[in-house]
Amino acid sequence: MNRRILLISASALVPAWSAYADGEHVLVFGASGRLGVAVIQSLLAAGHRATAFVRPSSDRGGLSGMDIEYAVGDVMSADDVKRAMPAGKYGVVINALSRRGNAEGAFYDVSQVHITDAAKAAGVKQIVFIGSLGAGQSRAVYPDDRWKTYGPLLLEKDRAEQNIVASGVGYTIIRNDQIRSKDLPATGTAYLTEDQHARGIITRRDLGKLIVDCVGVERCMNKTFHAIDREQ
Repeated sequence: MNRRILLISASALVPAWSAYADGEHVLVFGASGRLGVAVIQSLLAAGHRATAFVRPSSDRGGLSGMDIEYAVGDVMSADDVKRAMPAGKYGVVINALSRRGNAEGAFYDVSQVHITDAAKAAGVKQIVFIGSLGAGQSRAVYPDDRWKTYGPLLLEKDRAEQNIVASGVGYTIIRNDQIRSKDLPATGTAYLTEDQHARGIITRRDLGKLIVDCVGVERCMNKTFHAIDREQ
């Protein structure tokens, strides 16, 4: 059983490549969702540039007033994703997608194949994937009663993770268990661990900051983490 623990705090993170000294241009999928908005806010606060990939019908209200660019398309269309990711434009891609409405079937794994293929062709250095407890080794600690409902979705996310790992593109996978439902302020006590059996609650703003803390950071590269909050 893998019980390795590596605690990562923002103060310990070191950039992996010099471009981050002046910020990097990051493409965010799922940017108009609640987690996506938190990620964009953290990216801008950290000095990065951000482009939000959104559907034509997406509600962009949460992104209003932010100094960002937009790429419009459908993540389930490989052509749309490829067009949004021209060679050399982005150093990092973040996948914060959340299934909504009546989307059914292989959403997470198919959309990630499109993102991974486009990122590899465009020379992206890092894919950050926001996964969920229940994928990979963390299945061992996922509650059986919840698996009955969410198992198929988590298997999709597991396949998406496998696709990224096998791609040869640098990656960071960050899983979370439960996000506090209310839009609460960050506690500042959340952290990342490589213990794939760790589970807990976290606020959306803390998760967004932890995601951005791993953008372009060598210590996060080619790793899978769980995001939890010691105070929650």
